[in-house]
Amino acid sequence: MSMIGWRLAVRIARREANRNRGRSALIIAMIAVPILGLTTADVVIRASDLDNAETARRALGTADLSVTRVSEQAITQIPSEFLEYSTTGTETPEPAVAPDALPAGSLTSPVAYGQVTVDTTGGSRAVYATTLDSTSPLTDGILTLLDGRLPRTPDEVAISPDLAEASAATVGGELRLADGGPAYTVVGIAVDPDRTTWDDLFAQPGAVDFKPTDYVDPYASELLVGLPAGMDAIAVGEALNEEG
Repeated sequence: MSMIGWRLAVRIARREANRNRGRSALIIAMIAVPILGLTTADVVIRASDLDNAETARRALGTADLSVTRVSEQAITQIPSEFLEYSTTGTETPEPAVAPDALPAGSLTSPVAYGQVTVDTTGGSRAVYATTLDSTSPLTDGILTLLDGRLPRTPDEVAISPDLAEASAATVGGELRLADGGPAYTVVGIAVDPDRTTWDDLFAQPGAVDFKPTDYVDPYASELLVGLPAGMDAIAVGEALNEEG
């Protein structure tokens, strides 16, 4: 089995950062030096100011950690809010971390990203799709609901205003994947706050088959992790680093 690179984005909730301001600053300083080589995991600590707290909420919901499998190549860590890297791997991203590698009592919720093609009034249209469990408390805050509700079952979707306009779909209506694909009931209009003008589709995990592409996006899936009360997110991140 080949060595696998990992990206572990440990973003601390605002309350955690407030309790550990000095320690958070130390960790940020420690990861500011680029590191090359066969990797364990890379840790990014979010700062505790309001802007970063809001950014973390959008990226993580109420989760403490986001773990993403990256590649089988070396990773270059860059001192930024997110990691940049290059990869020539062709491996499809697998689950980010085994459940038994996490502290007992941790909650997890998978999130995946890809592309699907839907029928619209102007013909087939490629749109960005996100699958996440909207019934999980860990995903609260990732999406902004504008009308209706978020999907709860595999035959339901929420769509962005731009996709609603392009497809003429409304809450209670139907949206169908192209080429004879399945139809979904539109139960809500929602946006990812970071891309409010995109053609977006949101569904439950496993509800849609992503369109195959000629490249592998290592960021195409992540695992949100909620730690038991009292657990130190930084310490858990360090432990995962050691395990690789």
